[in-house]
Amino acid sequence: NGSVGSRTQTSDWTSGWDTVEIEKIGSTNYLYLLKSSDGTFKVHPLTSSGRVSSNIMSRDWSSGWTTAEFYEVSGQKYLMLLKKGNGIVHLHRMNSNGTVGSSVADYDWSDGWSTVTFFEHPANSSTTHMMLLKKDTGRVHIHKMKSNGSVGNRTLTRTWTTGWSNAEAYVAGGSQHLFLLKK
Repeated sequence: NGSVGSRTQTSDWTSGWDTVEIEKIGSTNYLYLLKSSDGTFKVHPLTSSGRVSSNIMSRDWSSGWTTAEFYEVSGQKYLMLLKKGNGIVHLHRMNSNGTVGSSVADYDWSDGWSTVTFFEHPANSSTTHMMLLKKDTGRVHIHKMKSNGSVGNRTLTRTWTTGWSNAEAYVAGGSQHLFLLKK
């Protein structure tokens, strides 16, 4: 009915986790945690009752990772990591056990990309696109993703008003929509 149910678990973790993503890979949901301050990264499976299981992967990456976003191309899951401060991007293939797999591509873009969202065109779900947005300038780029999970050709460049802090793509009524929010 849309209401919040009873609490399933309480944990006392270290502070500083500022990126949290939950992604379903195969039949399991996984919790991905990232600290931009020091690059600590952890993966925990989630149980069917919603509880957080033991850590299955830990990495100590460099600091500054501000975005972790999952996407899918032709049935394969990928992870995009982005540093807003310098434009460094790493793309990884996801393993079927929820861990981060091999590198697909690395990029060195301009700084300031603050929001990333991925979407599939409703009429052609085999085509994945990526939208990048700079909150401070309103600059928008849309790219078609390649079949190997790397970034393909840019299909759109726009400049919107500044201040858009969040963007989420979704499908409703068979049409693609974009939800934008100014914090």
